[in-house]
Amino acid sequence: MVRTYKKKTTRGQVSTSARQEAVDAVLKGCSLRKAAESFQIPKETLRRAVEKSRKGKELKSFSDSCKTRQVFSEEEELELTEYVLKASRIGFPLDSKTIK
Repeated sequence: MVRTYKKKTTRGQVSTSARQEAVDAVLKGCSLRKAAESFQIPKETLRRAVEKSRKGKELKSFSDSCKTRQVFSEEEELELTEYVLKASRIGFPLDSKTIK
């Protein structure tokens, strides 16, 4: 894989606000297909979002869902970053295996 890959399309990138507006439109009575076309969201993505909202689950963005798997808190990550940088500045750089 290329080291600095740049995505060339916007496929699969739906903003959470547009998705929420489309879900609200469907729940108010608009058809799924018309809402998907008007908000320019894939129909299947919108269908999944509507099902989740009907079950009472909140819609999350990708970055929000990754926080549940986060090992360190934000403060601990900052401390670790500062420690690694300080160690490298004073002549004892840590390799990635040691840091892991």
